[in-house]
Amino acid sequence: MPTEVELKLSASPHALRQGAGLPWLHRLASGPIKRNTVTSVYFDTRKFKLRDNGLTLRIRRIGRKRLQTIKRDGAGASGREEWEEEIAGDRLFGVWSGGMFFSLGDPSEEI
Repeated sequence: MPTEVELKLSASPHALRQGAGLPWLHRLASGPIKRNTVTSVYFDTRKFKLRDNGLTLRIRRIGRKRLQTIKRDGAGASGREEWEEEIAGDRLFGVWSGGMFFSLGDPSEEI
C-alpha cells in the first residue's frame, strides 16, 4: 500500500520561468510534455460519514481510463494511506477501511 506525501511549494512566476530552464530539471523529464484532461469526482454520504472517519473516495477519469482511489488519514503528519484500482467505468465499487472492504453495491449499477 503506497503512502501519499504532499509537498507544497510556493514560487513567483519569475522563479518558475527560471526553474524551467534548469538542466537537472530537464534531465528528469522523460519525453515531450503531454497534456491530459483529468476529471475527479469525490463521493461521500449526505452526513459526510467518510470525511468524518478520515476517508476520501473519488473516481478520476484520465482519457478512457477510470481510477477509483480511497485515501485514509493517519499515516503521519503529512502522509495518508492510499488504495487505487482501475475500474471499468464511472461506478463505485467499495471502500477499504481498517483492513476491511465495504461493498457499495453491484459495480454494474450506475451511481
